[in-house]
Amino acid sequence: EAIQRIDDELAGAPLSAPAPGTLDYDVFLAEQAKKVTIYALNHAFQKHMMDIQDRQEILLFLADMLMDVYAMDSTVGRTLQLVADGGEAAALALKATHTFTADAARRVTSWAEALLAHIATGDELSAHFKALDHLAPRPRIDTITLRRDLAAVVIDREKYPF
Repeated sequence: EAIQRIDDELAGAPLSAPAPGTLDYDVFLAEQAKKVTIYALNHAFQKHMMDIQDRQEILLFLADMLMDVYAMDSTVGRTLQLVADGGEAAALALKATHTFTADAARRVTSWAEALLAHIATGDELSAHFKALDHLAPRPRIDTITLRRDLAAVVIDREKYPF
């Protein structure tokens, strides 16, 4: 079902992303990272169905992608709870979440690109890259400023704020 939904999405117009720097955008990045992971996993299994257990490099990329997707989903879920509760912790959690989801989305897409470049060439690889561009818009987030803001809180408090 998930693969069919992704194929349907790829056949349609690209999804419009929520505004960057919002929690909705973080949710969107996490959801798209899941789709990228399923897409890459599907094609890796199609290529190496019977001997996938012997393809350690492929399994490593897939494991890294799955860990980041899980962490993104958990981070966004926890931040949703903090935002619902309100307070200063929510504002800091939003900055940390924006930073993490942007970085993790970039990593997931990068690993998918490397994996697909390993299993395909030529026009097939071009089609995979086009699919990734459709599924995974590049995060346009100023993570440098977000990191500076978070670091300033750590320095001011002389401890980790979470």
